[in-house]
Amino acid sequence: MPAASIADFRAQARRRLPHFLFEYIDGGSYDEVTLRANRHDLGELALRQRVLKNVENVSTTTDLFGDSCSMPVALAPVGLAGINRRRGEALAARAARGRRLCQWPPQRERRGPHEEGRCDEGLRQVATADAEVRKKNG
Repeated sequence: MPAASIADFRAQARRRLPHFLFEYIDGGSYDEVTLRANRHDLGELALRQRVLKNVENVSTTTDLFGDSCSMPVALAPVGLAGINRRRGEALAARAARGRRLCQWPPQRERRGPHEEGRCDEGLRQVATADAEVRKKNG
C-alpha cells in the first residue's frame, strides 16, 4: 500500500532501513528536546481542507530571499546525507533545482556551482546573522 501520511512513510523507513540509519534520521540530538517541541508545535496546526473548489488557477509560487521558488519550501542541511544515499546532498540539490525549490547544501558536501540549488546567498546571509546573534548572546 502506498504511503499516505508521515506516519506511513516513517513505518516504511523503519522496515526498510538498517536500524542505525533509521534512528539517525528519525531522531534528534541529545535529549531530543527540540524534536519534541517541533512535533508538539506542528501538532497544534490545523490545515483547513478545501474540497470541491476550483483549483485551476492556484499557484504555490513564492519569493524567498528575492528568488522565485515553486512553493514555500526550502531544503535545509541534513548532515551526513551521504549515508542515506551516495552523494545525497548533490542529488537533493539537483532535485530541488529541477523543481524550483530553494535549498542550501552544507559546504563540505558541495560538488560545484552546477550542483547548488537556489536561494544559496539569502540562506547563507540568514545563517551568518544567526551565528552573529548566538555569538553576541553567548
